[in-house]
Amino acid sequence: MMLLSVGELSERKNHEVVIKALAEIKQQNIKYFIAGRGDLKDHLSDLIINSGLQDEVKLLGFRSDVNMLTKAADLFIFPSIQEGLPVALMEAMSTGLPVVASQIRGNVDLIQEEKNGVLFDCNDVITCKKGICDMLSNPQNSYQMGENNITDVKAYSEKRVMSLLRAIYAR
Repeated sequence: MMLLSVGELSERKNHEVVIKALAEIKQQNIKYFIAGRGDLKDHLSDLIINSGLQDEVKLLGFRSDVNMLTKAADLFIFPSIQEGLPVALMEAMSTGLPVVASQIRGNVDLIQEEKNGVLFDCNDVITCKKGICDMLSNPQNSYQMGENNITDVKAYSEKRVMSLLRAIYAR
């Protein structure tokens, strides 16, 4: 199973919680890829090594082919502590990926529990681990969530938003 996160390597993006959760799962058929660069690269690399996950977790750096990565992934993980408009989450949803995301502003506006994915406490390794395990243990349900994401994220398309804005300004 290929898990994917996209976001800078910073405290705000919170990749550490997922790495710690995967260290507890220790399931050999999971590969977790993080696309992004940032100040925490060395810290996260050390955490990966110290957790014995160097074969399972890869820091990919900056990528211009994120769309291809999302098409190859089985699950998108979005563990941020804070988001405004979670564009990476919306992009993953548009490709039909089921999602495990932190329960924060922005994410909760897009992800309805058990319809589009699983939400977890961004500070809690145990709920992150549970969310990942729940999604991996029920592939049919995960597939349906991915299908729901394709449909539901269309409500946030540029075309629809511009139409709504025009209607507001016309009043």
